[in-house]
Amino acid sequence: MKKFLVFTFISVFLCACSTESNTQNTIVDKVRGNSNSPNANVIQNSNPLENVNVPQINATNSADANLGQTNSPINRKLQKMNNSTTVSTEKPKITFVPGANDSAIATRMGDQGEFIQMRVFNSDPQIKSIEHIVTTDKLKVFLKNGKVLEVTVGKEFNSERFVSISPQEILVLAGLAKKPDNSQTGSK
Repeated sequence: MKKFLVFTFISVFLCACSTESNTQNTIVDKVRGNSNSPNANVIQNSNPLENVNVPQINATNSADANLGQTNSPINRKLQKMNNSTTVSTEKPKITFVPGANDSAIATRMGDQGEFIQMRVFNSDPQIKSIEHIVTTDKLKVFLKNGKVLEVTVGKEFNSERFVSISPQEILVLAGLAKKPDNSQTGSK
């Protein structure tokens, strides 16, 4: 039985190979214009791609016969993809989380795609809020009297420092308060 199966497999394989090679020769002969082949058609045009017949695919002979219908699964998937790629003009809602010194902290995206950290002070008498663009060394200080100050804080000013800086330190950086004198400890 095994010999019969092996013989059948080899016979089918050899027949398939010989049929394919004849087909290839016929196509090659047509493209090259080789008139020595009995199946050759001489092509006058120098561009072989212009004479290639491409079968037309209709909705009736495709895998999805409902392709032309607006209700087909493919069209629904394409519609869903198109809807998900639309650009929204709405700005996303900013969510604040509690921070040190009775403040609230959030991060938002700026107009040029930069990350902006925001911190709102709820109970400080002078500072309303601060903003820091992550890629810069500038800190914007919004005072409760309406003034906006821009302070250079240096490149070492990072997110960790932003969430922990006290209102007093911000006022010192802005030049609105004196740096506390740490030389006096209060003990003799």
